[in-house]
Amino acid sequence: LVCFGNTLAHLASLHEMNDFLQQAHSLLRPNGHIFLQIVNFNRILDQGIHSLPLIDNDHVRFERFYAHRNSQNLIDFRTILTVKSNNIKIENVTALYPLQRDELEGLLQKTGFQNIRFFGTFAKNTWTNTRMATIVEATN
Repeated sequence: LVCFGNTLAHLASLHEMNDFLQQAHSLLRPNGHIFLQIVNFNRILDQGIHSLPLIDNDHVRFERFYAHRNSQNLIDFRTILTVKSNNIKIENVTALYPLQRDELEGLLQKTGFQNIRFFGTFAKNTWTNTRMATIVEATN
């Protein structure tokens, strides 16, 4: 089972994430694998990061910003996509739950996953608080 693209962070609470992981665990065959990828929210929170690197090429300009909600444990993720061929701007704001490594590991353990391994890149480099991504492989 694959859940990439920071999709898990779009669930609004640890409870919703727990429900998702329970369902994922029940769908996998014995020794089945789950692969997860989210933004490294440890890095975002620890370093007070408010934007991600600009993506700018011949076709699009993609700007990404974070605004921490002080009253809730959520982050507003604001994006601005500019299509250069017609100069159309598409703006969006969505709430993300800033799931940190220890929370994710706890949820995986609680829902029955084993052999939980964390990486900082898809090349399986060691996870640290400074890596851009949190990538997980686990079995049921």
